[in-house]
Amino acid sequence: MADWWREFDDGRVRTLTKYQQLLTFAGKPKLDTGAEPYQSAQALIDLRNAIVHYRPETIWSDEVHRLTRRLQGRFVSNALLHPSTDLRWPNGLLGAGCARWSHESAQRLTDRVLDTVGVTANYRALGV
Repeated sequence: MADWWREFDDGRVRTLTKYQQLLTFAGKPKLDTGAEPYQSAQALIDLRNAIVHYRPETIWSDEVHRLTRRLQGRFVSNALLHPSTDLRWPNGLLGAGCARWSHESAQRLTDRVLDTVGVTANYRALGV
């Protein structure tokens, strides 16, 4: 895997592709891209990319933003807004519920892959 990493410009490959390749190199089955935890991890990456690489866009009031559709039902809306507020992008999405879901989604993916290859994560070994 280290050779592969060097070959691909120090690992500049999509995050989930790296996880899939790790499983391949370990001789283990790849993650099911249509199931959890892959789906939540992909949604998390989509959310991260929308924030970090923000591009202005027009969102009409009668239109549901793609991230609202993608993340609907995964966590509670921003508690700082009125309770009737749905998960509208960005204010209804970005809050404590989203932060908790983000952390848990990333950890579930990591735990699944590490368990599959038989590696103990530092945070588990240290009891964190």
